[in-house]
Amino acid sequence: SVYQAPEITATAPFDNTTGIALDSTIGVSFSQIMETSTLTTTTSSTCVGSLQVSSDNFATCVAMASSTPAFQASNTLAILTPAGSLAGLT
Repeated sequence: SVYQAPEITATAPFDNTTGIALDSTIGVSFSQIMETSTLTTTTSSTCVGSLQVSSDNFATCVAMASSTPAFQASNTLAILTPAGSLAGLT
């Protein structure tokens, strides 16, 4: 069998969506079941971890409440919770 790397199939909120609450969680859907121990986020503004969120082209990253995302949908959906409110108009 040929290995196929997982792909991100969707994110929420979607790019350029308006009216999103600044305290929203962020969802990342993958094309296949993920090994959850390989997905990490940052708890500071330093861009580290395998899942990074940034509004300034990754000069800095959005700090998350935990370095480990929550998972749903048989580990195909990662839920990231920002440590604070997201910046508006970004």
